[in-house]
Amino acid sequence: MSIALLQLTWLLAKGSVRRVWRMCRTPAGLISMVLVLGCFVAGVAPSLAVYFLKPPEPDAVPGFAKHVGPLLPLLLFVTTAVLIVCEGGKSMLELRPAELQFVLAGPFTSAQILTYRLLTVAISLLPLCVLLTFFMRVYFVSWLGGVIGITFAVGFIIMLGFQYTLLQPRLSPRQISLIRLGLLAALLSVVVEASYRLANVFSAATSLSELGAESIVACITKSNTAIIVGFPFVPFAKTISAPADVSLATNAALSLAILGLITACCYRTSAGFAELAVEGVARRIKKLERLRDGNTYQSQRGRSGSVRYGIPTFPFLSGIGPIVWLEITIALRRNGRFLIPCLLLGAIAALVGGITVRSRPDWMNSTVQYYAPSIAFAIASYVGGLIAIASALGLAKPPRTLDWYRTLPVGPTAIAIGAMSGTAAAVSCLFVAIQLPAIAISTQPLSDSLSTLVLGVAFAILLGTMINFVTAVSGLRATPTGTPDILQGARSLFYMLLFAISLIPPILFALASAAFAGVLFEIRPMSFALGGSIGLLVGLPAIWWYTGQRFRDRESIGTE
Repeated sequence: MSIALLQLTWLLAKGSVRRVWRMCRTPAGLISMVLVLGCFVAGVAPSLAVYFLKPPEPDAVPGFAKHVGPLLPLLLFVTTAVLIVCEGGKSMLELRPAELQFVLAGPFTSAQILTYRLLTVAISLLPLCVLLTFFMRVYFVSWLGGVIGITFAVGFIIMLGFQYTLLQPRLSPRQISLIRLGLLAALLSVVVEASYRLANVFSAATSLSELGAESIVACITKSNTAIIVGFPFVPFAKTISAPADVSLATNAALSLAILGLITACCYRTSAGFAELAVEGVARRIKKLERLRDGNTYQSQRGRSGSVRYGIPTFPFLSGIGPIVWLEITIALRRNGRFLIPCLLLGAIAALVGGITVRSRPDWMNSTVQYYAPSIAFAIASYVGGLIAIASALGLAKPPRTLDWYRTLPVGPTAIAIGAMSGTAAAVSCLFVAIQLPAIAISTQPLSDSLSTLVLGVAFAILLGTMINFVTAVSGLRATPTGTPDILQGARSLFYMLLFAISLIPPILFALASAAFAGVLFEIRPMSFALGGSIGLLVGLPAIWWYTGQRFRDRESIGTE
């Protein structure tokens, strides 16, 4: 690696530390830093206290390694497939315009530029991997194995994303489509085969006590497709779960060899890395120009320069229509490759489950079958929260892309409502995809099952609202842009903490509202679900108003 690029990396690191120091010298920055350190200590202290005060027996295997360990290869494959299908490697390979100007002006080869980018990513990810192992110290057989395994596994997944991005210019559109379809087909095969095995286990079980975690994990890991797709990730999973003995050294060496092989492949195909970086900056600049011109995602220009079709301006709520249309369009473009297959899988699973329930009523445990909508709601709520944070929609988008909102003759409350619509639409689609199969197999009345879906849509609206609220109040974002630094992980964790705290009052009020509705009308799922939905939505207008006011008054939001 060139000495100039090493100096650039050192200067960027010093600049990050200097910015943190300046921030800590202000009262607000000092309070934020104390909260971040408090969250870190609160997360690490219980894990370390349990480990040192009650050390595990020498031959004991933690439940995490026993139950989740066999699933690690499949989970790593799923993470890689999502990264490749969503083209996450492009964003990780992008450089900021100032960095790109420095890099292109110097006599640097593509391999040196790639080394610089990998170094900046490693500086950001290595501390996060170490901190994650501190949080999960109790669940590892060996802390050293957890550090090495997680670091190598994350590095391997990122390098696979880099390799796919570097190969894209050499592949035809048909070949790229075949790669994505192959990954989606592999995931679908795993789901179908595991579902078939789980259905056999459920039909043979006579009580919930027989449905242990080991039997469910065995159904998933013993499927032939899961074994095939998870094979390249087995050494990394074994390193994470290995004790501190010869097996750790053997699996770590094999993992390092695989990581070195994919890294060498990236360097062999790094000839067009500079062009890819230029394309990334060009995409960002073009997007900003479209936003400044008012020509958003759905507008295209012909040869004459005239707009072929524009965004409908629905005249309600002070011109909220363009913002709603823009946010929903962005949400579908960003998450369409994930949501559309989920909706198709949900519809197919609902059809198969409904036919199976009517042909074989005793194929599943009656208790699980009755509470299937509630179980699906809990799963969709967790996954929907992750998607809402990771999507970075609404006011959580990069600050410079929000300048378009300021040019519209729209009130601040309307901006807050419209900015929430994209996240709400994406999470609502996820709720529909996950809850459709549960509704099809449930023995509850149809009105009770559908009311749970209504509760899911209300919760999606709450997630979109609170994402914008936390962003407007704190100025933080869950997915910072630009060159990674060692503090991005801490800012993301602090943002997630604020987001979780902001959800507590609406959820508590929704629980109280659900209990009141159940007592007032009838104790049944529909009363609880509709009462909880009203409780989630009743306080949102005030939050929309305050979010809009904060967004309007934050003068620095366009220049952060």
